[in-house]
Amino acid sequence: MKYLFLLFPAILISCNNPRVRQLEKEKALLKSQIDSMNSQIELAAKHAQKMVLKVSIKAKEAYDSVIVAQNLKVIRVNEACGTETHGDLLRSIEPHEQKLEELKIQVIYTNITGCGYELKHGSNRKIINGALTGYDLALEIEKFYKVKLLD
Repeated sequence: MKYLFLLFPAILISCNNPRVRQLEKEKALLKSQIDSMNSQIELAAKHAQKMVLKVSIKAKEAYDSVIVAQNLKVIRVNEACGTETHGDLLRSIEPHEQKLEELKIQVIYTNITGCGYELKHGSNRKIINGALTGYDLALEIEKFYKVKLLD
């Protein structure tokens, strides 16, 4: 406390010093430029995300036309959902993957749109929103593709 009086002249000098004021103005200008650049970066990132989504949707549409043209059997697992539901989706399809491969039914994982399953066979399609148990999913697959999945 007794040395506090030594700081007052330094504070007064720094407040009145034209060089300090110039540096403060430059600092404020640089901060403004940085803020402007950060907002431009955020806008560019949002634009890039939109473009990636558009390209992903176009790719999905192109693949869907291949499914129709070649009369393929495909299960699309749409993973654009919360962590818990995402885990449920994976747990329900995992035990059946080998059998589905033997039955020539492709399993595709996407996170473009929705949360659930999309069963496709050529132009026929069934959408199941949300996660099912492994047994319920197997029943849906058997019914849609007319195959025997469960033993």
